[in-house]
Order: sequence, then structure tokens, then C-alpha cells
Amino acid sequence: MARVPPPTDPLGPTGREPSAGAGDNGLALAALVCGLLSVVLIFVPPVTFIGILLSLIAIGVGIGGLRQSGRLGGTGRGMAITGIVAGGISVAFIVFGAVLLAGSDEGQELLDELEREAQQEEQPDGG
Repeated sequence: MARVPPPTDPLGPTGREPSAGAGDNGLALAALVCGLLSVVLIFVPPVTFIGILLSLIAIGVGIGGLRQSGRLGGTGRGMAITGIVAGGISVAFIVFGAVLLAGSDEGQELLDELEREAQQEEQPDGG
């Protein structure tokens, strides 16, 4: 005679509903991805601007993911915090780089060149 397995409890072995998986907090995951990408992209000159945008997005979405993790019982909290921290590190690197550039000779030359171009655009052409 074949053995029939005992009926399974739909609530699982703990007697509670299964908690949401880590993938259920999309905001936290988006913050993590944007934050990590921003740290990489701010060092790649052709796409530095994208890195700057991603760092700001990571901070904003990370805050939303952190709030959402409170409603989900802590799901995705670590991902949200990591995204916020990575976005903050990117912003810190950007500010540090801007301060270094503004204080260097090359940075001063760049500012002078931009000022000359702005003055040339303001002056009407003579012909």
C-alpha cells in the first residue's frame, strides 16, 4: 500500500504567512543599482553626467525604498541603505573633484576660457 504524505500547512512550518522576498522592494533594488552604477560612472569622463544623475536618483529612490521597507517588515532595508550610501559617496567625490578643479591652474584656465566665450556671445557681430 502506498504511503500518502501528510497534508501540508499553507502557512508554512512557522504557522505564519511567508514574508515577502527581497525582490518585493523594487525601490530598494533600484537605489542599490543606481548607487553602484553612479560610483563607477562618475569616473568615466564621457558619461560622468549620467553618474551624477544616478547618484541623485539613488539617494531619492533609496529614501523611498527605506520607507517602503518599513511597511514590508524590513524587506530591502539593506539594499536601500547601500543605495543611499553609494549615492552619497558619489556626490562626495563629485564635490571633492569640483573643489580640486576650481583650485587648480587647469581649472582656472577652464573658467577663464568659459568667461571669454560668454563675453564673445554677448558682443554683437560687426558684420
